[in-house]
Amino acid sequence: MYIFIGSLVHTLDRTTIQYSTRSIVGVGSTGIIDFIVHDVFSDQLEDVLKELLATEEFRAKGWSAEKAKRIVLSHGEFLLPGFIDTHTHAPQFPNISRGQQYELLDWLNHVTFPAEERLADVEYARKIYREVVKRVLSFGTTTCCYYGSLHLEATKALADECLLAGQRAFVG
Repeated sequence: MYIFIGSLVHTLDRTTIQYSTRSIVGVGSTGIIDFIVHDVFSDQLEDVLKELLATEEFRAKGWSAEKAKRIVLSHGEFLLPGFIDTHTHAPQFPNISRGQQYELLDWLNHVTFPAEERLADVEYARKIYREVVKRVLSFGTTTCCYYGSLHLEATKALADECLLAGQRAFVG
């Protein structure tokens, strides 16, 4: 269990960013954020934690201020919840574990390029990309930079699927 103390940046919705310089973030033993408290001044920190962690909800989860490891962020550091993937080839997800007998160029010619040609069918692309986004989100990746295919409408469908699933994304 970890208690992070410092600045936090996150989005409340698609157009609103929240930034707090005095936040407390509690990450439980399962890696899930159990609590966030904003605008806590340093002289209030111990009292806020004591009151919060004394509740039945957090005692049941095994929380105690003494057991949790505290990480105090330095000036200029901040938390941004979720994983960020900066390089994902969405059209290649269906190819995972396929064509392992090939070297790279042969794999591209025999597996990847033929599979990407199918993305010219926008409905097929939408189906594939819906699963790609769902899978990437299941990894905890809340923001992703996706590479699409050379099919513009299919790539737009990828952007649509990100929006529908609530994933922040750069798609191109």
